[in-house]
Amino acid sequence: MASKRLSWKTLRKCAACFCMTLGFAGICAAQEGSFNATGAEKPLLLPEISLEAKPASNTLWADSAAAEPSPPPRYTWNDYRWEIEAGVTFVRFQSSIFYASMVGFKSSVAYHLNDWISAEGGVTTGFAPTIFDNEHVKYVDYMAGIRVGPHRGRLEPWAHVMVGGAHLLPQTAGNSQNAFAMRAGIGTDYRLNPVLSLRVEADYLRTQFFSQSQNNFQLATGAVFHF
Repeated sequence: MASKRLSWKTLRKCAACFCMTLGFAGICAAQEGSFNATGAEKPLLLPEISLEAKPASNTLWADSAAAEPSPPPRYTWNDYRWEIEAGVTFVRFQSSIFYASMVGFKSSVAYHLNDWISAEGGVTTGFAPTIFDNEHVKYVDYMAGIRVGPHRGRLEPWAHVMVGGAHLLPQTAGNSQNAFAMRAGIGTDYRLNPVLSLRVEADYLRTQFFSQSQNNFQLATGAVFHF
């Protein structure tokens, strides 16, 4: 009987605890409903995140556009100081002793002192058919001077003045084979690329053979190598 009484007491206690639990849950639910009914907002545990779109700044685009390198020029010329010319020439020589139309070779070396002025030196040769008693006409001059003209473009016009000496064959009686010579003229270089140009040139040529002055001209064309 004692065990039965103990079990009944235990059952009554469990039932009482169950009823108390249900009552407490009902009170909590009623309070939560009244809280929502008043319209009070619940506190946020996380910070609010704004989804509003902001206008993009033009500064970033301006910086990126400014950072882009400008396209290189179509033609660029390196700063070469030296040049060597090699070409052909036509020299028309007239004097009181004989006339001759000579074809030969022309070479020159120039050093660019700056963008406009160059120091220049060169040698010109000329050869003509025989005169007199099968005497061949041979001419050579060697001169140095100054050339003026731009060095920074595809088309480079220039002018120069050169002085030096000349040697002429055949030997004539009582006259020297050597004489003073001077050349002044104009020309232009057409730049194919930074290291190669084509040149045309026309010069006034003055010599002092036979104790006289000769006023002649010379035409030349050739290639110019820059280095």
